[in-house]
Amino acid sequence: MEQTVLSKAELARKLNVSRARISQLCHAGLPVLANGKVELQAALNWISTHVDRSRDVGRTHRPVPALQVGADSPPMQPDPGRALLIARAKKALADAKRAERVERQQAGELFEVTKVVEYASELSHLVRDHALAQADRLAGLVVAVTVPAEAYRIIRKDNEAMLVKLSKALASLPQ
Repeated sequence: MEQTVLSKAELARKLNVSRARISQLCHAGLPVLANGKVELQAALNWISTHVDRSRDVGRTHRPVPALQVGADSPPMQPDPGRALLIARAKKALADAKRAERVERQQAGELFEVTKVVEYASELSHLVRDHALAQADRLAGLVVAVTVPAEAYRIIRKDNEAMLVKLSKALASLPQ
């Protein structure tokens, strides 16, 4: 899949934060391309590792280990604001992937699996039926032939007819 590259304003809309917040994140180290845009997956990865768990929503810092009060106490819970920001980023990425799939399907690059299975089944039945009926179809013609070359020609002609049927079936595939 291609990278999803967004402007900083688009990233702010996708994450439902202000453009100023995106500028703050950029100053804190959010990866920005040379053209000033942001690659969505790289931004999401950076946000998930650099947003402070112990401060307000979206603030950045140098990563610190989870704090523990005592030896038997669990680590502090992650910041709910951070979790919300990550969830929004994941949703934005899923929306972008979904839009790409729809676009590729409309362009004819993707087919539904059920249609492909149905068509493959039809083709296999066409070949199977022809092959199974070939002995019955050709027995009367080949038995009367005394020259091997003539028997070969009859069988070959029947196989060519099968290939023509297959070609027509394949030509009817949706483009």
